[in-house]
Amino acid sequence: MELDSVLLSGFNELEEIDMKAVNSVLIEYLKKMKRHRDFKQLNIYIKKHIKGKVELFEIKANVRARKKLSSSADGFNPYKTLAEVLENLIKELEHEHTKNVRGNVRTL
Repeated sequence: MELDSVLLSGFNELEEIDMKAVNSVLIEYLKKMKRHRDFKQLNIYIKKHIKGKVELFEIKANVRARKKLSSSADGFNPYKTLAEVLENLIKELEHEHTKNVRGNVRTL
């Protein structure tokens, strides 16, 4: 799957093994997002914070569709946090699609 409609920022902070897992999560969710005809582009920003001895990942993402949809989350596991953010965006895409379909119903 091509990542031509995805803009990634801050992923150079991840280790190679983390990047492979994040990439597989990203590809899985990107397939779901591309099913929506309103989908145009996905932007993901990741920032790593050090809290004591542990790493905390802040992930923000937005989707360009009919309108801009956003989601963000913080977590210790970058792939679970990314999956949470992308799952929220898919729900928002579906909600927007349903809202648009219901708004276009003609009365007889």
